[in-house]
Amino acid sequence: MKESFFRQFVFFALLVWLPTHSSHAFFGARQTEAVIRGSPYFFIRTSEVPSGTEINRLIRGHLQLFGGPFRSSSSIAFFSDAHILSRRAQSSTPGTIRIDYSFEVLGEVSNIWEDGPYPLSMPLWPLEIETKANGKCWQKYANHPGKAFWYYWAPLTGCNLLENTDYVNLPLTFERKTNTQQTFPEYDRLLRKTDNGSTLRFDIFGTFEEYDDDDWALSAPSSGAMLGRDLKKRLLKRQFKSHVWTEDEIKSIYPGKEKNPYVEEFYLSQGNGVRIVVRFILAMVGFERNSSGFRHFYNDALANSSVIYYNGHSGVGRNLNLALLKEKTNLPFSLDPSYQLILLYGCYSYRYYAKDYFLAKEKVSSKGELDMITTATEGGFAIDSSGVILWIDAITSYFATGKKASYQELIKTSPFLDGVVGDEDNAP
Repeated sequence: MKESFFRQFVFFALLVWLPTHSSHAFFGARQTEAVIRGSPYFFIRTSEVPSGTEINRLIRGHLQLFGGPFRSSSSIAFFSDAHILSRRAQSSTPGTIRIDYSFEVLGEVSNIWEDGPYPLSMPLWPLEIETKANGKCWQKYANHPGKAFWYYWAPLTGCNLLENTDYVNLPLTFERKTNTQQTFPEYDRLLRKTDNGSTLRFDIFGTFEEYDDDDWALSAPSSGAMLGRDLKKRLLKRQFKSHVWTEDEIKSIYPGKEKNPYVEEFYLSQGNGVRIVVRFILAMVGFERNSSGFRHFYNDALANSSVIYYNGHSGVGRNLNLALLKEKTNLPFSLDPSYQLILLYGCYSYRYYAKDYFLAKEKVSSKGELDMITTATEGGFAIDSSGVILWIDAITSYFATGKKASYQELIKTSPFLDGVVGDEDNAP
């Protein structure tokens, strides 16, 4: 049997067994936050009832297998940690233990679902399901070695798993929370005072994993490079001026010996003492790849940029994990104490990163100094810049005319299941 699935997906794990009914506000154009509840059960082959610690480990592993059905449904996601309400382990048949538990967790639920139960496929034999599936239950684009079964499995057409024998359709219930109605980025608070007026820095990370490490130019075929080319064309049309960073400038932030990122800055002075600086960084981001340059620039953005827009893979919760990044580089990865807007367009960034980023912000400032745009499902990054230009235009328009675009206006134009988290203090 392959390596224990409990080790394979630690970064999707429900790491803290505490209630997490966060007090933050939320808006999604096609979804709401909700308190999600369920009462799953599963079986293991053993004659003895496991210890409490072992039962907790087994339950955590079972919850990880929500990943595949969540991915195939594209309709539901957890915010963070599940609160286990009850658990019970008892003998079922000779040599078999049945474990029942109930949980509740904060999450997002698509508006396509009524308030009735949400059917979710869950394994009855979680320790055996990957072997039993025998390579036949992978979702599209995932049927090759090295993919995480927990993330890609689903009982789709052609799968040999049997309902009520290998898996059951578990009814999840949910209690929706009310979306915010009219909230705004705090535009003025995004400015940073300088000797010559005020500057708003907007860092954009156009990242990639799947292309040749040696092809990091803006002309490369990667999604990040395509984003950069389209962004440059649009910004130049908007009267921004550009400057491609020299190697010496790059080394001021990334002094390492690995390949340098591609960095280009765009500037717009708006005549009222406000200067908009858009910094585009193209770099490898994969956690196990040649991505030291990306980490240095991301560390600098967190500490100094007013707006951060990440367009790339989440790396199953690793690529932007602050604790892991700090451990990997010995850089602080501390957020600016001032107000920031962080937009993370990668898979499941709501699930992987939102809670940790708010906790990191609270270490350096008071509540209300961070708004985040996160995605509830897989996907979310693009090869054209229309998504990021939307936010740049909102900022430049405000400082030119005073007209505010609300989060509700901005989010509703997105094709992704994304939402704004943390806007409770941003009413007009």
